[in-house]
Amino acid sequence: MVYVELNERDDEISKYVKQKRDIFVPPNKTQQNQVTLIQSRFPSFVLPNAPKNRADPFVIALAIDKKLNVVTMEKGGGPSNVKIPYVCQEFGVPCMHLFDFLRAENIKA
Repeated sequence: MVYVELNERDDEISKYVKQKRDIFVPPNKTQQNQVTLIQSRFPSFVLPNAPKNRADPFVIALAIDKKLNVVTMEKGGGPSNVKIPYVCQEFGVPCMHLFDFLRAENIKA
């Protein structure tokens, strides 16, 4: 789903992902079950036919399954404004803002 969402644009990112298709992993059964759980617990997280953010539950499901951290540009969120950091918090998934990640890795932007 991440590949599909990034590929819908016509920009440098879509050109890059077309060349790196092999870095995207299809969700396994465990991840698919997590996506279903995320969407059932937070129905407003990704609305049907939403033009963007459809991949968000898949990113979190991958992090749950593989015990990874999520890096995002989003901040905050809550029950009435569901965002990646809030869902990660509710599922016990480490989550950090992109700028914090870059600082922690000593990467100059």
